[in-house]
Amino acid sequence: MMRVQFTANRPASNARLQRTRSAPLRSPLSRRPLGGWKRHNSLSIRVVLLLLSAPCALAGQGVVARGVVRGADKVLNHVSVRQVSGDIVKEGCTGGDVFAGVFVIEVRRDKGKSVTTPLNDLMGGGALRFPVDRWHGAWSIVFTDYNHDGQPDFALTGLSCQNNASYYLFTILTSGTVKPLRLSTGPAILAQGDTVSTRFRTTPDGFRTAAYNNSIGEYELYTYRWDSRHAVFTLVDHATSNLSATPTPAP
Repeated sequence: MMRVQFTANRPASNARLQRTRSAPLRSPLSRRPLGGWKRHNSLSIRVVLLLLSAPCALAGQGVVARGVVRGADKVLNHVSVRQVSGDIVKEGCTGGDVFAGVFVIEVRRDKGKSVTTPLNDLMGGGALRFPVDRWHGAWSIVFTDYNHDGQPDFALTGLSCQNNASYYLFTILTSGTVKPLRLSTGPAILAQGDTVSTRFRTTPDGFRTAAYNNSIGEYELYTYRWDSRHAVFTLVDHATSNLSATPTPAP
């Protein structure tokens, strides 16, 4: 007769097996135990998803727009519009993200110091609002020389949900200070545009803009001439034109 003997389970006496059971598994690519690697990897995935769902502007640390231009002294100027206080709110034309609060224009010159100019008071006073550029992280500042003095000029506007926007004109001095360019018609120009910065068509002694008038279905054309004696742009012509271009709707 064959005898079968049953024995109770006992801990393994092999020391190597005991160490293998007690030691946590480790990833071949990391010194972390495998369980810790899983927790670390899960946290990384959550952080990446959070960053992807946030506006691109958050990565730019509040930079609304930026650009680089060479001044009359041939020195490069790195220009940026930055939010220094405020929030990002869902108050865009179609519910998009908008910078709201206090802003400055910073000009950093090559091999020179940065010069910061408060912007709110130069654009009507009070809180400003700028749309967030989700695709590029910041809008591009477009430069040209409107008064033909060799210094770079540019136009800025805040959030606008119409065919036209109120653009303010600025110039950059050799010191890096940003100064508004005066207009005989008011502090800003009504012109067609849906970007924070745009370029107007220059003329031999100034520039020309176009604004779409819905009530007549035509464009109104404005021509400004630089009066160097009084340091102001003067409106010298106002006409209407049925241009072939279709007005660009606001975003």
